[in-house]
Amino acid sequence: MDWSRLRSLVRQIGSHVPGIVLGAILPATCAGCGRSGHWICEECTKLLRQVEPPGCQRCGRLGVHRWQCWRCAQLFPRKLRRVRAGFVYEGPMRRAIQRFKYNGEYQRGYDLGYRLGDRVKAVFPGQQIDLIAPVPLHPRRYRSRGFNQSAIVADRLADALHVPVVNPVERVHDTVPQVQLTARERVVNLQEAFELDETKAHALTDKSILIVDDVMTTGATLAAVAGAMQQSGCRRIFGLTLAREQ
Repeated sequence: MDWSRLRSLVRQIGSHVPGIVLGAILPATCAGCGRSGHWICEECTKLLRQVEPPGCQRCGRLGVHRWQCWRCAQLFPRKLRRVRAGFVYEGPMRRAIQRFKYNGEYQRGYDLGYRLGDRVKAVFPGQQIDLIAPVPLHPRRYRSRGFNQSAIVADRLADALHVPVVNPVERVHDTVPQVQLTARERVVNLQEAFELDETKAHALTDKSILIVDDVMTTGATLAAVAGAMQQSGCRRIFGLTLAREQ
């Protein structure tokens, strides 16, 4: 069977079908070489590059050899203590994330989540994590996509760490996509975009929380979510993404 033609046909028919439905229909194909049977095959897995030990101890930015660089000093709220990523955003990992988010390949997210789960203890050695919180989508974006990619990854991390997932923050403004924005524009774009759900805030008191997202460029999204969350009385906040720009 020609899987590429099948995928094209399914997307044409299902252009208005939520991603969660398309994800159940489309077969597994490697994001690197395109062969069927695996989301990322064994050979292309060897091409995935893990993020090297960071320079900036707080945000992981390379080339800075101290506790924090100027960017996270200005951007991160006080309780956002450390941000890390599992992989470099390039090659098969970049294509896998893009196909997961934008092509309706819902089930690819489980594979990515498990891969990040294998990395989480290495990037946060000795750190206690009590709760996992995915970056929320605005309801309109959720209806369009059919799933929250960060929530799928968070569920897999919860399996790896044996801790619960919580959703204490809501996205109250449907901001424009961050992809084409400058670092400064990203911060402005996310101002007041997230809001703490006061009915859930008590569950965060004195807890260490891991915020999960898909890709990190400047850290503006993690910082905005952490800024809303730290009003809850949580003890500390960490951030983790599948990949980061390097």
